[in-house]
Amino acid sequence: MKVVILSDIHGNADALEATLQAIPQDISEFWILGDLVGYYYQINKVLSLLKPLPCKFIAGNHEHYLKSGIHDPAVLSRYKSQYGSSLEIALGELNNEDLNFLTSLPDQLAFSLGNKEILLCHGSPWDNDEYIYPDVLQKKLEKYDELSASVIFQGHTHYPMELTHNNKKIINPGSLGQPRNRQAGAHWAIYDSETNEVTFKTTLYSIESLIKEIETHDPTNVYLKTVLTRK
Repeated sequence: MKVVILSDIHGNADALEATLQAIPQDISEFWILGDLVGYYYQINKVLSLLKPLPCKFIAGNHEHYLKSGIHDPAVLSRYKSQYGSSLEIALGELNNEDLNFLTSLPDQLAFSLGNKEILLCHGSPWDNDEYIYPDVLQKKLEKYDELSASVIFQGHTHYPMELTHNNKKIINPGSLGQPRNRQAGAHWAIYDSETNEVTFKTTLYSIESLIKEIETHDPTNVYLKTVLTRK
């Protein structure tokens, strides 16, 4: 089967909508590696686009922030000062069903696909908020030897990555909603379980409406705009 791998959508429905229009017809499933929320503002539309699709979902660190912010206004205040007002807006707009869905997602999913053991996580297999970059140290890679999974999908860094270590594949599709590798567009990947190969994709889309939303909701947060356009 062929699977679309998406991570770090971060409320960017424009990026998601453009990507879904570029999806091939022979896709069997979508694996979403967390951080549907955060930074940007269109979480309702993101969910409406994904819900009709055959998806597996896990939580990212921003879903954890969302859950904590429900009961602790101080969390929302700290979040807003650093990342912007997206979670505050999400809590005001999400219905109970969608809010419960986002705050109940598992941190990981492990399952078999053919003769392969698959693991979906967000940061790393040991920490939802750990960054594993393409230049990861060998000592850290050796921890993957402890896993039964042979193919590990993870996000969080917003950098596309494919590493092979002792017959294990470690794959990060990059960020759909907020790339940090200085390459514009929505970053995602297709995994072919028969060949065990991953193909990285980039879908270009207009960011004009998103820039206007940032200027409306978080005009002083320069990073939210510059990260989308820097080279």
